[in-house]
Amino acid sequence: MEFKKFNEIAELVGIVAIVSSLVFVGLQMQQSHRIALSEHHLQLVANQIAADDAIAEHPDIWVRGNAGKDLEPQEFAIFAGQVRNLADITYYTIEIDRLMGLNDAASVDVMEFALYVYENPGAYEVWLDREEELAGLRALLNPDQTFSQEWTDLVKTAIAHIEEAEKP
Repeated sequence: MEFKKFNEIAELVGIVAIVSSLVFVGLQMQQSHRIALSEHHLQLVANQIAADDAIAEHPDIWVRGNAGKDLEPQEFAIFAGQVRNLADITYYTIEIDRLMGLNDAASVDVMEFALYVYENPGAYEVWLDREEELAGLRALLNPDQTFSQEWTDLVKTAIAHIEEAEKP
């Protein structure tokens, strides 16, 4: 009789230990997720600061380029780099947001970038030319790849929504 009672107590202790370990693993996963989100946000801030610094070095080029005004070849190279930096930051931010299950944040980031290029025709032209060039090069390597086209389509769709919202 005592042995049976001991087995019952041992089983109960075992069940409690298993449940406790599962709770602990769950808490660790939540903490790891929070740490990853924090690191993601810190990296975003660092990337944005770097992009802002590049713009601050040549604000006149940034303003004229965004407006679609003529730039000298060396100025255009600077402006294209500024736009590329901003587009790359946005693209990778969206990808990381999606990987972390932050689809609403990714949608907001797409809309913000679309609004930027919509309001700045020079930047839109530079961004679109680059995306088309990259799509062509990627197609040479892998005709079936679509990931870059999805990014371009997301931005174009967001621009269409902006245009529709601005109609009287």
